[in-house]
Amino acid sequence: MPAGGPVRQTKHCTACCRRNWLDDTLVNVIFEVGRADATLASLESGGANSEATAMTEWSNPVVADNPRWAALVDVGALLALGAADIYGLVPFSRTPFVIILAWLSLRRRGVSWASIGFRLPERPWRAIAIGAVAGLAIETFSDLVTVPAIARITGVLPDMADMRSVVGSVPNLLIALTISWLLAAFGEEVAFRGHAFTRFAAARRHATRHGTGPGPVEPVLRDRAHTQGVTGIIQESFAGFLLALLYVQQRRNLVAPIVAHGMSNTVAFIAIVFGHYPGL
Repeated sequence: MPAGGPVRQTKHCTACCRRNWLDDTLVNVIFEVGRADATLASLESGGANSEATAMTEWSNPVVADNPRWAALVDVGALLALGAADIYGLVPFSRTPFVIILAWLSLRRRGVSWASIGFRLPERPWRAIAIGAVAGLAIETFSDLVTVPAIARITGVLPDMADMRSVVGSVPNLLIALTISWLLAAFGEEVAFRGHAFTRFAAARRHATRHGTGPGPVEPVLRDRAHTQGVTGIIQESFAGFLLALLYVQQRRNLVAPIVAHGMSNTVAFIAIVFGHYPGL
């Protein structure tokens, strides 16, 4: 077994596959002006669409009467957690803590997990196929195009030192893939694409009406949660952007992004185990 072993790999493998939620937040602000904003407005007004109506059955009259404050409270909690992670106060990964915040937010507002896209679409196998193809395309494009291009501009390859224990080790590969699918593909998409996307977009929309918003804070805190150097940070930000696009394209359903995230990481780890990943 390579030096570091699976325990060290368990500690670090999520750094390779995490999609920075604050990067995604910046994307959310962009899309919120257009399609995402219209979707959220329809949801919060309980539009005529049966799926939207089922997703927004408000049972808490206080929160229903104050959606602006509900969104700002959620954004504040997410930013506080992000700051705590930056300063090393969050053990292992912030993803489980964001999922807890999501559960508290949904419970407080009286809505279900389906409201953030954690539900089967009308054609689940189609969504799975789209996610698999998208994930393969994202990782292939990353390895062959974006990472080499960014490396030429910055002069450095991604820092993959923490991934070297996976090279040539099938046991470490299996550990990395298990954590990747559970914590990154499933956990991060539910936590960040689902909860953080929706709450930042809602806060931005409400704040825009009152002339203030959390937007300027987002770039200040981002990019420090990854340990792959500037090239890795830029690439992970780009991957998060593409996953956010997929989330919006799928009408805010998480099935395709979850599969895409998992497939992308799987391809990356297979390349790592054979020693053919940029930066190794």
